[in-house]
Amino acid sequence: MNSTAIILVIFSAFFHSLWNLLSKKSRNKIVFNCFIVFTGTILYFPIFLYLFFTNKIQIQPIVWPLVILSAIFHALYFYFLAQSYHYGDLSLTYPLARSSSIFVPFLAFILIKERLSLLGMLGIIVILIGVYLLHLKSLRLRWHLIALKNVRKKATIFALLTALFSAFYSINDKISVQYIHPFIFIYLTHVVMNIFFLPIILSKQIYNKIKIEWNNNSKSILVSGFLIILSYLLTLFAFKIEKVSYIVSLRQISIIFGVIFGVFILKEEYGRIRLIASIVMFIGFFLVAIA
Repeated sequence: MNSTAIILVIFSAFFHSLWNLLSKKSRNKIVFNCFIVFTGTILYFPIFLYLFFTNKIQIQPIVWPLVILSAIFHALYFYFLAQSYHYGDLSLTYPLARSSSIFVPFLAFILIKERLSLLGMLGIIVILIGVYLLHLKSLRLRWHLIALKNVRKKATIFALLTALFSAFYSINDKISVQYIHPFIFIYLTHVVMNIFFLPIILSKQIYNKIKIEWNNNSKSILVSGFLIILSYLLTLFAFKIEKVSYIVSLRQISIIFGVIFGVFILKEEYGRIRLIASIVMFIGFFLVAIA
């Protein structure tokens, strides 16, 4: 795998896990996520103008449907991510939300004809084992049946839906960066997402929640707004030089960061087994990446 792509993806993974930590710590997760998309759009506007006019970028007609699709997938991703954090621990839901590698190889094969080997299939099985281990509270036999029941809880369902839509936008965005500069593309996606989020931001029913969220977490919102575009922008640049399955899989090293944040910063329970589970999942992601 290309060394430049590896460096880009590791930094992307760390920044991604960091803004997810801040999202988990927020009071109202949906409002917080809407805020960070909006602030990211504002913070990066000067760079957008500079790149757009200095490079004299022309947007091909095919780009707009791809931008709208990406905005829809991202919006659903943020919604389900907020819901998963509402119901579950960061050290449980974050690794699940990052498990898009379960879905990406199949979608990549269907949409852009990228093939997955037997080693890749083995990797997906290992990922699923890691997902199962995440739901254990102990390795004792009696907890294994409970783990199967926990898989059906809302936190897990919302986190896996987050992963699914992450897979959708990853494939869509892999196609998109062939036609347009990665930064311009992700910026336009955020602009369209803001349009989708307007009914939430302008709603009188949640005005007080918006005000409280800003008063309590304005610094976290600004930091997250900066990191959210930066982390994904690094991934989009990596998409230009390496296969989407490789990039999405390696980026999942963020799950180890996320579990560490959850256990050591948020003081969540079952840290040892969740760290083991995240490492097992990452091994699965690695197998998918080298397949």
